[in-house]
Amino acid sequence: MQRRSFFKTAAMIAGSTALSALPPVHAMDCKKRPLQAIALCAIELPPEQFALQAKKAGYEKMGLRIHPIVPGALAHEFRANTPEIRAFKQHLANTGIVLHGVDGFAINSDTDPSQFHPVMDACAELGVKNLTLCGDAPNKEKFARVLQDMADYAAPRGFNIDVEFMIW
Repeated sequence: MQRRSFFKTAAMIAGSTALSALPPVHAMDCKKRPLQAIALCAIELPPEQFALQAKKAGYEKMGLRIHPIVPGALAHEFRANTPEIRAFKQHLANTGIVLHGVDGFAINSDTDPSQFHPVMDACAELGVKNLTLCGDAPNKEKFARVLQDMADYAAPRGFNIDVEFMIW
């Protein structure tokens, strides 16, 4: 809506030919860029059900929260080298959906990154590519070290890291 108002105002200022000079806008072809259903789309669903529903809705990828973002928050925890993780990997293969991203890594200046090593090991076993870290950084220097430690552990496992800065 703001974009339309902007263009109407610009047209009034520049004259009616301004809008006709703009190239036509086309919807993105989703087949060129696979869509991912992120964890918060349906966090209450068990991972197996979420995978089925995401595939049914036309998504090719999905995300999960496998570590509580805050104590007591909903998460679907997996541990590396367990029958549960192997069964879920098989379910993903059968469903044809890729577990691409995982969130649930709340960090701050005082976080001990090693607390996330078991979670990151489970993510590696699941074939995850993206980890989303949420952070609050009262001490920027310490926060940078925490982030560096997380990245150092993530790199050999093939993860990309996204950082979402939060003010809690």
